[in-house]
Amino acid sequence: ELFTTKLMGIVSPNPSLVIDRFNKLKVESPRKALDYLYNLTSDELSVLKEKYNLKVVVDFRSTKSSTLKKDKIDSSIEYHHIFVLKELEKHSYTKDITCTPDEFFLNVYHSLAVKEEAINTYKKFLGFVLDCKSGAILYHCTSGKDRTGIATILLLYILGCSKETIYEEHFETNKFTRSQYEETISKIENLSEKEKDYYEAFYIAKKIYIDEYFRSIEEKYGSFPYFVKEILGIDEEKTKILRDRYLEK
Repeated sequence: ELFTTKLMGIVSPNPSLVIDRFNKLKVESPRKALDYLYNLTSDELSVLKEKYNLKVVVDFRSTKSSTLKKDKIDSSIEYHHIFVLKELEKHSYTKDITCTPDEFFLNVYHSLAVKEEAINTYKKFLGFVLDCKSGAILYHCTSGKDRTGIATILLLYILGCSKETIYEEHFETNKFTRSQYEETISKIENLSEKEKDYYEAFYIAKKIYIDEYFRSIEEKYGSFPYFVKEILGIDEEKTKILRDRYLEK
């Protein structure tokens, strides 16, 4: 999400050439920007801690990804790795999927809405946000489109954003990922429609996916407000705490 990308920009090293390099990579490819974040030097990490008071990192990536590319943080920063869906650990998005790309992601977004493990993950995440009473919290997955995207949707709703605004913010991510998508497919000779659909679903945030998330919640729980309050446990008191903390007066 652009919200997430903005957050990354805020808590990433800002001085001199560091932030310039990060921003250039962010425009070119959010993934390259994340790779840069994974390879921070000790001096750059000091900026995160001293200037932005980074306290907590929440990593939604798979166990494999979080092991191969560990976040470059030290013991002073609280780190939580909470993968969202076990099915993504076993059956990741590859060209070997037996369904269409849209079917794959529609199923993922349905699972993100109703599966107990996903709900428990986001309850934990919101708990970390509530517990982080001072300093910054950085949360991420690999591309920020799906797992991190849902976390951002929940936060935006809790902070009082309308559904229209939530959708608008979510699709801002395509301003960054579309160029990456177009660059990827331009390098493939004799690109088939199947391959094009595969990469489009991988890089591009789609309305049908978010629609499925909201639809699944409303079908099972009756309404999104009920889901956030009764299932995720964010009542009026917790909502007020977060709004007082994160909204400008």
